[in-house]
Amino acid sequence: MGGNGELKYEISQNAYIKLVLHSLRHKTAAVNGVLVGRISPKDEGVVEISDSVPLFHSNLALLPPLEISLIMAPILLV
Repeated sequence: MGGNGELKYEISQNAYIKLVLHSLRHKTAAVNGVLVGRISPKDEGVVEISDSVPLFHSNLALLPPLEISLIMAPILLV
């Protein structure tokens, strides 16, 4: 991965728009979510982010909802 250990990130337009619009819709709340991506097959120093999945809007007791959301995320991406 990257000659000097650093990675570059490329985010798809749809993933970026989804996360920005979701943040704008919930201006006064923290937005927690997951970025979905992979290491580029062409260049191992690049992570290609293909989607974003907004999960919930809370910063209290983060771990239980996060665990459940990460279990459900693959179902949402199908």
